[in-house]
Amino acid sequence: MRAWLLLVVVACGSEKKPPKPEVQGSLSLDGKPLTVSSCRAGRGVTTYVEVLTAQGKLRFEDKQLFWATTAADGRGDKLDCQKLDRSWGGGMRPDGTAYFRGHLIFACRGPAGAVTGDLMIDCGRITAEERASLDKNRTDMLVERCDDIDKRAAELGATSRCREDKWSGEIQACVNAATTKEAWDACLTAR
Repeated sequence: MRAWLLLVVVACGSEKKPPKPEVQGSLSLDGKPLTVSSCRAGRGVTTYVEVLTAQGKLRFEDKQLFWATTAADGRGDKLDCQKLDRSWGGGMRPDGTAYFRGHLIFACRGPAGAVTGDLMIDCGRITAEERASLDKNRTDMLVERCDDIDKRAAELGATSRCREDKWSGEIQACVNAATTKEAWDACLTAR
């Protein structure tokens, strides 16, 4: 009897947690929040991801965003982005399926209106091995980027805190392009 009771208690306490959503964050069209129904990763010019909603789909590919009013509209209309901060990785598997993981922060405009969002995407059922590879690639890229920024800071007599502050891609690009210490400082105060 005790063994049976213990089995019931263990079974009741081992409830499976629901899977983490593939897309988290916010997405809106003309200021109206959109509910993400799913995502799908694929391969075109580069690895891409599509975020699907009832109102249309957002596609990120080749460092650009596109909006289509239906899932069948192919790539969609290219969006004019005032802000597109991105950090992503992905790939294609031997079986033809793709995966994508990234963070997109954007404010764009297209024929459908203003498209804005801050999305964390983990799409395509990424395996532990693929996740480890993405993590390593991201770390290597950030180290390389911060090395370049540290060199630029030394050239300008500025102070780099790239690693400590985890600067966005936008700030990193700005300070790397700075030609004077004043321009460098302006990049950091324009946050």
